[in-house]
Amino acid sequence: MALILTIAETELNSADEEIELPLWVGEEVTHDPAYRKRNLAQRLI
Repeated sequence: MALILTIAETELNSADEEIELPLWVGEEVTHDPAYRKRNLAQRLI
């Protein structure tokens, strides 16, 4: 089973700046511990 993770970043001028996201963007996972590097690496072992 292949796992695919796409990482996208954007630079904002302020934290409350609104942007229009492309359709392929999924949910925000910045603060989800499941997506920390350590936890992602453990899934591959």
